[in-house]
Amino acid sequence: MKRWFLVSSFLIVISLLLLGCGRREEEGALKVALEAAPVNLDPRIGTDLASARVHELVFNRLVTTDIHSEIIPELAERVELSGDRIYIFHLRRGVRFHDGHELTSADVRYTFESLLSPDFISVKKHHFKIVERIETPDRYTVKFILKKPFSSFLINIAGVGIVPAGAGKDFSHHPIGTGPFRLMTYREDEELVFSRFDHYFEGKPKLKRLVLKIIPDATTRMLALEKGEVDLIINALPPDMVMVLAKKHGLNLITAPGCNYTYLGFNFRDKLIKRKAIREAIAYAINRDEIIRTLLGGLAEKADGILARGNWAYEDDVAHYPYDPERAKRVLDEAGFPDPDGEGPAPRITLTLKVSNNKFSRDLATVFASELARVGIRLNIRSYEWQTFYSDIIKGNFQIYLLRFIGATDPDIYRYCFHSGSVPPNGANRGAYSNPRLDKLIEKAMITLDKKERKRLYSEIQKIVAEDLPYVSLWHNKNFALFRDGITNLILYPNANFKYLKDVVIKR
Repeated sequence: MKRWFLVSSFLIVISLLLLGCGRREEEGALKVALEAAPVNLDPRIGTDLASARVHELVFNRLVTTDIHSEIIPELAERVELSGDRIYIFHLRRGVRFHDGHELTSADVRYTFESLLSPDFISVKKHHFKIVERIETPDRYTVKFILKKPFSSFLINIAGVGIVPAGAGKDFSHHPIGTGPFRLMTYREDEELVFSRFDHYFEGKPKLKRLVLKIIPDATTRMLALEKGEVDLIINALPPDMVMVLAKKHGLNLITAPGCNYTYLGFNFRDKLIKRKAIREAIAYAINRDEIIRTLLGGLAEKADGILARGNWAYEDDVAHYPYDPERAKRVLDEAGFPDPDGEGPAPRITLTLKVSNNKFSRDLATVFASELARVGIRLNIRSYEWQTFYSDIIKGNFQIYLLRFIGATDPDIYRYCFHSGSVPPNGANRGAYSNPRLDKLIEKAMITLDKKERKRLYSEIQKIVAEDLPYVSLWHNKNFALFRDGITNLILYPNANFKYLKDVVIKR
């Protein structure tokens, strides 16, 4: 009995000490809510949003993007292009990894050669199959020799954080980068605790500690912010909750333009969907202004293409589809789809929309069905859990689907979505859309390195896509941050990059 009491007392003391350590880790820290746990902390592998947020804190890239999605140096001090296939990166000197050793060309070379290794599994690998070889002529110079010119090579480079040479397959469990924060502890499915890296090459971060709390349920995240269990939520609440919290005393809301793109995709294998008049009628029948005002609480801007207005390659002079239900009816009449019973209930045509089973997607689908019914289109809604839904979309098992692109910043996304060679598994042309003229323009844009000419080509590409309507563009979601009083100097970039949490100041 005495022995049991001593053991129990010891365990209680240890538990209290561990709890105290956890509280000390959080004391004075910025606490941020995440919707989900990161899948993989290795920046060569993880592609989910939660993993990307951790990568932004812990790692740096050779180059990154600015507020207009233009490429700017990060770990590279400057980038040279030799001919049209050789990219030369001149590294900053004195950049340190969290373990103290200096970043060199060997680390950069290892990062990409390991990613391309046959036994290394990563969906990011396909972005770099165009690399013929990598050379390191000296300690601070890296050369990438490509098999052929590729104008989006740098944006792909910007998608991979640099890891130290020799990082093994278990690197995800102990990530070491050059970024503004070091990962101290990770309690799986609970929280990640970071401390600032005082030797960060861009200057010591203002924020000393950071905690990412994993809270999958939206209502629980909302309550956590209200109660002070978290200080900040970025883009991780439905609009109705954002509007409620924005009115609460002690809470603040800021918004900024974003680059997440919501759209309706069409299957060109379907004999009805192939008719442009039907796609056009759908575009005119949807009242995007009203949906943005009500369901989205104003946290979006109407889209006429994949690229957001602030993007360097954005083209505004494209076909637009304002809300005009009478025009939608005329388009259907002229295409041979008359209303069979005037104001009666019989539809002109019946279509099926597939969505994921999250509440917001289902709510949107219900609104779409109501609006399309007014012009004589009956819309049957089918909702599925995410994996089933996404599997059907990739297989082309749909007429229409509702989906969103996260961080659509590079115009090469038009190749990924609409080139006839990008039907899955080679890309995201899930509806098998094909336009030979578009294919030629995309192929030319891929190898065009002159920025002015590249912009001209992508302007033409955007005009064709807007006219053909393989997608009905809906909106670009605005970024938002809800935060408690005392949080200052918070910056929202178009991709909501967590790296800039380094500049946050807490005054309590």
